[in-house]
Amino acid sequence: PYEPATARDGLVPKSPFGNVYLYKAHMLTHGTVHVQLPGVARVCRFLGVDFAPALVGWELRGGQNVPTLDGV
Repeated sequence: PYEPATARDGLVPKSPFGNVYLYKAHMLTHGTVHVQLPGVARVCRFLGVDFAPALVGWELRGGQNVPTLDGV
C-alpha cells in the first residue's frame, strides 16, 4: 500500500518536477489539503504559503501525454 509523505515545518514535500502526485484521494500528503479554486496558486504565492500544483492525471493532446494539474 502507498504511504504518503508528511508535511513538516509548513513545507509540502514535492516531486522532482515540483508538484504533488494526487491520482487518488488517499495519496494526499499528511498535514495538507487539496484546494481546487481558480487562481489559488497566485493567492498562495502572494501570501508566501508553500504549495505545490496537484498532478491528478494524464490526458492525450496532439498525440502526446500531458499532465493534468488541478488545484494545489
